[in-house]
Amino acid sequence: MSTRCAGIVFGLSLCWGLLSPGVASAANRAQDDPFHWDFPWSPWRWLIVIALVVTAWLLSFHVWFPGRLDPESKRTPPWPRVAFGDSLAAFILVTCTVFLIVFGLVSDDIFLSPLSLGAGGTVSRFLGRNYIWIGIVLLGLGLAALVRFSIFRRREG
Repeated sequence: MSTRCAGIVFGLSLCWGLLSPGVASAANRAQDDPFHWDFPWSPWRWLIVIALVVTAWLLSFHVWFPGRLDPESKRTPPWPRVAFGDSLAAFILVTCTVFLIVFGLVSDDIFLSPLSLGAGGTVSRFLGRNYIWIGIVLLGLGLAALVRFSIFRRREG
């Protein structure tokens, strides 16, 4: 399920980035080589994101998940379903954070297509410029909360 969710997040963000009008204008400014770092949604940045997501997967499910289920730990281990849900929620949060850092902070790909929200006050200008990363943060937090608090909780009774 987690790879499907991560694939959906990446696929939707890639489609949005490729279809937005800001990408076309930025592509004219960047060099013609799509593998150049400054090219919008550069394959080099995607390779970095994929490598970091694989690292997050390994840490979440091959280090933290078995460590939480260790019967020799000082704490009582949680149910496997609960430990898996915690690991999945952590993976979703790290995946969204990596995406935001690589495409929002390191480069400006997330800010390429501002949204016009009518007559501009301060809030509408802020939301018009930052709606993509705000949406990614809300999506990541929402999915992680859904996984953590409702899907993978132990049912009492």
